[in-house]
Amino acid sequence: MKIFFLILFLNFSTLQTGAAELCSNFYLDSPSRGESQIKNSEIKLVRLPRPVDWTTGKIPPFLNGIRHIEIHQSFFERNKFENLTSESLTKLESEIKIALINEADQVNRSVLELELATIAIQNRPEVVTNNGLDRIKKGKALILNILEQLNKDTRFKDLFPAELQVMAQDVLNLYLIVENEITNGSKNRKLKQVNWAISNRCPLCCKGCYFNFRKKEMTMQDVIAVAKKLKQHGVEEIILTGGDPLLAGTPNEVKDVFSEQKNLSGTGSLFYNIVDTLYNFGFKVAIDTTGYTLTENTAKAIAGKVSFVGIPLDGPNQVVVSSFRKGQDDLFEKTISAIDLLKKYNIPVKINTTVTKSNLNHLLELAKLISERGYSEEWGWSVFQWWETRAESKLIEETATPTADYLKAVSQIKKRFPRLKLRAGSVENRALQYFEIMTNGDVLNYSDTKQPGTIILGNVIVDSVQSLVDSPALSTISSKFKTWFHLAGKIEN
Repeated sequence: MKIFFLILFLNFSTLQTGAAELCSNFYLDSPSRGESQIKNSEIKLVRLPRPVDWTTGKIPPFLNGIRHIEIHQSFFERNKFENLTSESLTKLESEIKIALINEADQVNRSVLELELATIAIQNRPEVVTNNGLDRIKKGKALILNILEQLNKDTRFKDLFPAELQVMAQDVLNLYLIVENEITNGSKNRKLKQVNWAISNRCPLCCKGCYFNFRKKEMTMQDVIAVAKKLKQHGVEEIILTGGDPLLAGTPNEVKDVFSEQKNLSGTGSLFYNIVDTLYNFGFKVAIDTTGYTLTENTAKAIAGKVSFVGIPLDGPNQVVVSSFRKGQDDLFEKTISAIDLLKKYNIPVKINTTVTKSNLNHLLELAKLISERGYSEEWGWSVFQWWETRAESKLIEETATPTADYLKAVSQIKKRFPRLKLRAGSVENRALQYFEIMTNGDVLNYSDTKQPGTIILGNVIVDSVQSLVDSPALSTISSKFKTWFHLAGKIEN
C-alpha cells in the first residue's frame, strides 16, 4: 500500500495579519490533478500549511527616536526563524559592541547594553571556559548598572522606555538563575532523555507554535553520528518530534505533484530509517506526532519499537480543537482514530493537552472523554499551560491562560476524575528544563519570560554532549535527567 502526500510547502515567511487569519488564509486547495484519486481509500492526500513565524520582529514604537535603529531592528528580529542561530547572534553581538565604542549618550548606551546582555545569556551561555564565565559576569554587571541608574536618576528613568525596564528585570532574573546553577548546580551530570526534532513539516498550524522551523534537516549520516554521541554520553530515551516526525524525509517543496512516502519500515523514508537506527542503537524511542498522517501500515511498522506515542488532544470536539490547532477540518476525528489505531497495535499512548483560553472551560468534558475511553491508562495525560515563547502581545492576550486559572482547572479535573493519570506542567515549572535538538542540530531551551525566550545551548553536531549538558541555562531539576519510564511511575493520581 502506498501513501501519497501532496505537499504544498511554501517558503518560510511571516504573514503580517491577525492571529486567526494566519492559520487559514495560506492553506491551499488540492490541485485538480489529484481530486479523482481521493476516492481510492489507499491514497492519502495531505495538504501542508506553510510554517507561521509568530515572532513578527517589529521594532517597538517606544524605540522611535533612539539611535542605532538598524541594530535595534536586528535585535527585535533575532528570534525569527532565519535569524535564531548562534552565528547570527554572534554577529549582532559584535555590531552592538562596535556601536558602544563611540556612544556617549546614557540612554542610547543603556539600550545597547541591555541588548548585549540579553544576547550573552541567550547565545551559548556556558561555563566550560573562562571566556564563557566572563560573558555571564559581564552581562549581569551591565543589567545591574542599568537598574542602579534607574533607581537613582529620575531623569534617566523618565527617558528609558518603561518596557525596557521590565525587560531588564526579566533578563536579570534569568542571570540570577544561571548564576545559581553555576554555584550550586550538579557537575558532570548525565542526560537521560532528549527531544529530537527530525522534521520541519507539519500538517497543522497551532497558534503561537514554539517550534523553530529550520530549512535544514539532518542527513542519515548526521543522525547516526549524533546517535553515537548521545549513546556514549548515557542518553537512554529519545522522543522524536517536529514539526511532525512522521513527515521526515518528505520533500521540502513540491508543488502540484504527488510525492511518495514509503510506509514499510526501513525502506526509504527518513522517519522509518531514524526509528530503526535509534532502536538498533538500544535507545528507548518515543514519538510526539499530531497523529494526523498516521496509517495502519505506520502503526504496524513501529509496533514493538517505540515506548509510546504522544498525541495532542485539546478538546472534546472539532470546534474546540480547531480553535487552537488549525489547518485540518477533520482533526478531531483523525486524532481519535489515530489513538484507537495505536491501541489496536498495543502501542502505548500519552495524551498531550495544551491549555489556552479557548479550551479552559472544556477541560472537564475532555477529561470525561479521556476517562471513558481509557486513554490515560498507560502513559498518562499531560496537561500543559500554553507557553508564549514565540508569541506577540496580541496573540498572548488572545491565548494565554493565567497560571491561577490553569492550576484551578487542573485541581478540578483531579477532584472530579481522581483515577486519571494526570501530569500538570505550568510554564514556570517547565522553564529551562528543555534539551531540544533542532533539525539542524541546534539545541534549544526556553525561559519563562518573553526575553530572551529561546536560548541556544549549542549544536549537538559540533559540540560535545557534555558541554551542552553542563550549560548553566539547563536546570539541574530538568526532567531530562530522568526517562519517561521513571516519570510515569510518579504520575499523580
